[in-house]
Amino acid sequence: MIVKRHVAVVPILSTHPVELPNFAELISDFLEELAGRIDQMQAALLNADCDSLREHAYWQKDAGGSAGFGCLTVPSYQLEQASVDRQLPTVSSLLAEIEELSHRLEDPLACEQLSKS
Repeated sequence: MIVKRHVAVVPILSTHPVELPNFAELISDFLEELAGRIDQMQAALLNADCDSLREHAYWQKDAGGSAGFGCLTVPSYQLEQASVDRQLPTVSSLLAEIEELSHRLEDPLACEQLSKS
């Protein structure tokens, strides 16, 4: 018999004061941009475009911290370095890790919309 285990996914909150509209908007904009960039990085990985991967990882490393998501800094830095070294298997695994993290990043504007419903 196979027993399925349910793992609780803990949301990751920005360290910024999301109750302030300017910060909430900044974070929401970052998350929207991040989703698009992850798609672009997956396409770049399929094409072995390490220069593009490096550029996206560099943006992600800096912008993630600026949006209050420091959890992206280390894997983004590692992805940047793996791209420079053209280590595609490492890039692939780091990109998967970042994508998993991105699904846990909480958008304060989306939460606000849900609470108003």
